[in-house]
Amino acid sequence: MRTGYLFKRFILGFLVFMILACPLAVPFVSISKAQQLPIISLESRHESGASSNLGTITFDSTTHNLPTSFGPTYGDHPITYNPLLGYSFLRWEIVATGTPSSMVIDPNAQTTSIHLDSSTTLRAVYTGSGPITPSLGFEFNGMPVTSIDVAVSSKFNVEIWIRNIPNGYGLKGYSIFVTWDPSQVELFGSAAFAPEGASGWNTITAPLSSNQVKFTGQGGDASPADTRAVLLILHCLAESPPDAPPAVTAESPTEDSIDLVTLPGGQAAPPLAAGPVQLRCNQRVPRPVGGVVTPVNKVAVLSPYFALIGLFAVVAAAVAIRKRKA
Repeated sequence: MRTGYLFKRFILGFLVFMILACPLAVPFVSISKAQQLPIISLESRHESGASSNLGTITFDSTTHNLPTSFGPTYGDHPITYNPLLGYSFLRWEIVATGTPSSMVIDPNAQTTSIHLDSSTTLRAVYTGSGPITPSLGFEFNGMPVTSIDVAVSSKFNVEIWIRNIPNGYGLKGYSIFVTWDPSQVELFGSAAFAPEGASGWNTITAPLSSNQVKFTGQGGDASPADTRAVLLILHCLAESPPDAPPAVTAESPTEDSIDLVTLPGGQAAPPLAAGPVQLRCNQRVPRPVGGVVTPVNKVAVLSPYFALIGLFAVVAAAVAIRKRKA
C-alpha cells in the first residue's frame, strides 16, 4: 500500500520535472544548432600558380581581403571576385567541402552565387600579367618628345597625353601638376581637355603658384583610349646652356591620381600615380645662314675704293700736264 503511494508520487514528480525542464532545454538546443553553422574560407590564385590571394571577394555584399574565413548561414550567398588592376577573373573552384557538398551556381561567372551546405573552401582563379600603370608624355607637333629645339623669344605649343591605360579599364578622371623653370620659359596660355568623344566631363585649370598649375578633369564617360589632357602655350625667355635643367615637369601624384574604372561595370581601380615626366627646351639665338654676323668698320671697307679714286685723279692730272706741254 505504502509502496504504491510512493510510486505514484515519483511518477507525479517526474512529470512535473519534465514540464518545467522543457522550456529550459530550448536555449540549449538553439545553442547547439548555432555551433553547427558552416565555415567558409575564401582565397584566390593565379592560373599558373605564379601568385596567390590577390584581389578581393565580395560575399553577401561584404568585401573581404584574402585569405579569410568566417561563419555564414546555410543556403545561397551572392559572390563576386574583384581582381587587381592588370588581372581578370577566370573561374571559381571549390577546393574542399563537407557532406552534403556545397556548389557554385555558375563557376565561370565573375558574379554568381554559392549554395552552402557544409563548411567549404572557395577559391577564385585569375589570369593576367600584372598591373600596367598609365603614363604621362609630352607631344610636340604630333610627336612624342622629351626634348625640343626652339628659338629664343618664340612661342610654341606642347601637349600632355595620358597613355598606357590597361585593357578592360577606362579613364574616369585625372589631376596633373605642371611646373616650369621661370628662367627658361613662361606660360603664355593653357587648357585642360576631356577624352575625345567622351561627354559629361568637367575640366578645371587652377594656378597654384607663379610657376605651377594644376589641371583636373573628371566625371562623364570613361575612355579606354590615349587621351590628350593638357595644352601648354610656352614662351622662350633665354638661350639655354648645355647643362640647363628641364624646362617643364608634369606629374600626377598619388593623392591626386589617374582615376580608372572597369569597362563595363564602372568599378573603381586603386589610386594610381603617373610621372613625373620632364621636357627639355634647347633654346638658341637664330644664326644667319653662311656665316656669323660681326660689327664692321665702314671706312675700312671703302678704303680700297678711295685709293683707286685717288690713283685715277693723279693719272688724269699727269695726262693733262703732258698735253699742255705738247
